[in-house]
Amino acid sequence: MELITMVYFFCKGRVAFFFASSLFVFFIFLFCNKVSAQGFIQRLGGPYEYKVELGSSDLQNVVGYTVVKEYGDPARFSGYAYCNVPIPQSAVFYNAQPTTMTPSFINPGFYKLNDFIDVKIEIFIGGGVNDYRVVPFTNLSNARYEFSCNPPSQLINNFQSGGQGRLTFKVTKRIVNGVQLNNREILKVYGRLGTYTTAFSSTPMVTVNIASAILSVPDKCEVNNGKVIDVDFGESDGININQKNISRSIPVSFKCTGGLFETGKLNIKLAVSGDSASFDSNLIKTNKDELAVKFTHNNSELTPNVFYSVANVNNSGDWDLEATLVSNNNQEVSEGNFQASATVVASFQ
Repeated sequence: MELITMVYFFCKGRVAFFFASSLFVFFIFLFCNKVSAQGFIQRLGGPYEYKVELGSSDLQNVVGYTVVKEYGDPARFSGYAYCNVPIPQSAVFYNAQPTTMTPSFINPGFYKLNDFIDVKIEIFIGGGVNDYRVVPFTNLSNARYEFSCNPPSQLINNFQSGGQGRLTFKVTKRIVNGVQLNNREILKVYGRLGTYTTAFSSTPMVTVNIASAILSVPDKCEVNNGKVIDVDFGESDGININQKNISRSIPVSFKCTGGLFETGKLNIKLAVSGDSASFDSNLIKTNKDELAVKFTHNNSELTPNVFYSVANVNNSGDWDLEATLVSNNNQEVSEGNFQASATVVASFQ
């Protein structure tokens, strides 16, 4: 006997059996009402993008300094609720999640915007809440049962939640030489009417972006008089690299001026910033997977992107480094030129 199974996805479950001589045909009909989309809300005209601008005049280059930027307006807006069975008067539920940011390790409720600034996001929720709520949140009710939906969709002209918000920016580390903010999305807000499902649409009601800007500060640190340092390791046969101790000395000078540097000697820290090798995070990668560069200072190995205190006189000094080639497990390095890049960056207190 031959068994043929055919599955049609419509949902609800009716099973039909058909017999034909030695052929057994088994049809499963599933009749589905798109329950997953029940109550999904989409803003009329599509997601609305709010853009928040942060400029140099908004911040003081002091650790702990905060500034609040509000966006949006209190005007109510329209949107469609989609349903395939009627939804009686129900609350609206909201889901707000940060994008492209990770939680701050030092400021609870904040997210890390960059190495110098954290940001806390609050969204205004209307209805019976009528207050701001800190992001993130999922399935947050507006606590007012006023909207309903008749299939297939219902135009609602009285949405208030998500149209207003405020961002609190907090300086976590003094900025040196300024910092660039690239235009980036930091938040998406979704809505759903009722509790027929806990899911949300893939289309947000609102997105929030940080506008591109350069945050200039008077505090400046110049390394090697602003000139690029070229390090030439010469030629090698690529065998037993680790035993050959192929190293080069790199004299590094620095001078910091302006801003708080004019008030006296400060604690200056320097770091070698760059991408780590795939086989060892303490090494800077090259364009050859099996080869990397180790940096040391006074015979102590430096970890990339970690700041080290440096001696200075009147906020100037030297930080002499040594760069050494390292092969992954001492394997033979493939023939051809190689290159790597790293940047000396400054921090101060």
